[in-house]
Amino acid sequence: MWSNKNIRKMRALKVFALFFLVSFKVSAQYSEGLSPFMKTDFLIAFSSKDYAQARVFAEKLAKSIEVEFNDRGLVLQEDGRLLFPVSEEDEMEPMFLQRGRGSEGSIFVSVERSDDYMHFTEGYYLVVVANGNRKTDEMKALLREVRRFAPDAYFKETEIYMGCTH
Repeated sequence: MWSNKNIRKMRALKVFALFFLVSFKVSAQYSEGLSPFMKTDFLIAFSSKDYAQARVFAEKLAKSIEVEFNDRGLVLQEDGRLLFPVSEEDEMEPMFLQRGRGSEGSIFVSVERSDDYMHFTEGYYLVVVANGNRKTDEMKALLREVRRFAPDAYFKETEIYMGCTH
């Protein structure tokens, strides 16, 4: 008959084995060249070195194409970065999470800073309408609609970091 002590040991052993297997699998993935980055396409309607100009354009475009404008709660900092605010009780620094992290196929208008994304020219505020796969019918149709109000709209590929952020 199993005693409570033996049952606890068996559970601990199972937890350790599971932890070991998961750790081994994650290590194997990275050693096989898998990346913590996910490729996605951004539908970009406008870019400017001036945040206020990009924001005004974004809000007007959102109304014109009847898509939600969502600043994601980002606040413009004195140094030009866009960060999530923290209160004085929070014991952490203001932070930023890239658009597209866990939201593949999202359609909403936002202003993003080009410096925060791989393969983008630095120094611009981008009006992004959607992120996802440019080859889908939905994204192609959205590009046609956006071009009615922003003729130079285009897709640009980037990579979103999906790993740990702390």
